[in-house]
Amino acid sequence: MLTISLIYPTPPPLEQAYTSMQSAIEKNLSRGMEINAYANTGDKGVKTSQRQMDDPTGGYVFMIYEAGSKKLYRKTMLIKTIK
Repeated sequence: MLTISLIYPTPPPLEQAYTSMQSAIEKNLSRGMEINAYANTGDKGVKTSQRQMDDPTGGYVFMIYEAGSKKLYRKTMLIKTIK
């Protein structure tokens, strides 16, 4: 499993965070593994300052790619199946 954390100094617009995570996931598909991506805010150099970004619709801003089914999810909503 690969975990990707995108770290922003201040919260970006919600759609920008999801678009950036999707791009990061798609760049790593050749690895053939499950991928979890998260948007965090804080200082890149200070791990204890980093916090997961809240999603106004509930929960946190994250995406999951399931390698077996080749499906990309935004939280629990299917975004697309990657061929």
